[in-house]
Amino acid sequence: MTEHNREWTVFGRYVLLEKVGTGGMAEIYRAKTFGAAGFEKEFAIKLILPNLINDAEFVDMFIHEAKITVNLYHTNVVQIFDLGQFDGQYFIAMEYVHGKDLLDVLARCAEHDLKIPLDLVLFLTMELLKGLDFAHRAKDPFGEDLDIIHRDISPSNILISYSGDVKVGDFGVAKAAIKRGLSDSGTLKGKVGYMSPEQVMGERIDSRSDVFSAGIVFFEALTMTRLFAGGSDLDIMLRVRDADVDASLRRVNPLPADLAEIVGRALARHREERYQTAGEFYQALMDFCFRHNVKVSSADLSNFMTRLFAREIEVEKARRRADPQAFHMRGLLHRDETLEPSMGMSVAPNLSEGGSPMSTHEPISVELDSPVLHDAQAESEGEDIGRGVRYRYRDRHGMVYGPISLRTLKEFVK
Repeated sequence: MTEHNREWTVFGRYVLLEKVGTGGMAEIYRAKTFGAAGFEKEFAIKLILPNLINDAEFVDMFIHEAKITVNLYHTNVVQIFDLGQFDGQYFIAMEYVHGKDLLDVLARCAEHDLKIPLDLVLFLTMELLKGLDFAHRAKDPFGEDLDIIHRDISPSNILISYSGDVKVGDFGVAKAAIKRGLSDSGTLKGKVGYMSPEQVMGERIDSRSDVFSAGIVFFEALTMTRLFAGGSDLDIMLRVRDADVDASLRRVNPLPADLAEIVGRALARHREERYQTAGEFYQALMDFCFRHNVKVSSADLSNFMTRLFAREIEVEKARRRADPQAFHMRGLLHRDETLEPSMGMSVAPNLSEGGSPMSTHEPISVELDSPVLHDAQAESEGEDIGRGVRYRYRDRHGMVYGPISLRTLKEFVK
């Protein structure tokens, strides 16, 4: 699905507008739902990658992420709204953050030989720690500890909106009490360069592992350099295991002594010597800001983001102007009961109140979505060979319909 040729896909009650990212196990789409009187709400829809749909472990992790995060209601955590299944494909509907992740921010700064100002680094790290501390202390509706450990705190999982909000996302490899029913082989999960020493050594971890990872993120945002880098994952793991942070601090521009002390404690090799909670780490940074009269807010971060990504913001504004409007979409979200189950991302045809295809949506193009069956198999299934062959077509409004069967296609395009 590409925005430049205005292709939108109806996916259940959501309209997928554009793909905004692809990770190791899922892809993310910007999406909308439409309601009465022109009501619209924007979401991010996460879908398991097609090659992993039948991988039980990945599906379990995907479902587990939604079950964990749905219990987290905090301004610094990406909110989960829905876990669903459509045409055999699981999806998560979550808060759409209109902005960039910290990895994008660091890359853009490096591209222009910039550094994130110290006050903004302090602010975004404290916001990260607030969300993390909330997750660590979260309880289920019965008051039982969820025992959430993120295990994958890294720049790509810290989202920063253009309005200056900071949110922790992607709890896909989080470990929590809710996962008792799932097997845990002890395999490494997360990004090696952002793990704690105990994590790379395969020891039992707790929330202090996330504190270490947050310390890595803080260091890298402060210095614009990688803390643990190497020629291979093994090299990086050995550096993480040794956690020789003092040597790294000596290689960068000197930090204020009390700030260097905070970094050193967050990155202590032995967890007993670290900040024991994300909240304690947060308070240390707050005290630093008080001592040095640092005053910063989300408005300051917003100004920085809008300057840094001015071109992208204008492009996104143009894309949003091309979004389907509610008056156009209302008739497209009614399910046609004659549709047969499809093998992929399926859509409902555009129905009028009378239940027949609307004549105002003639197809612009029709294409085969899967290989044609052998003649013998097609003959055995009669005229409707839709159980093996799927078609897609795009109407004059840019809506993509399909995969659908041949019989449905014929009725649909009359």
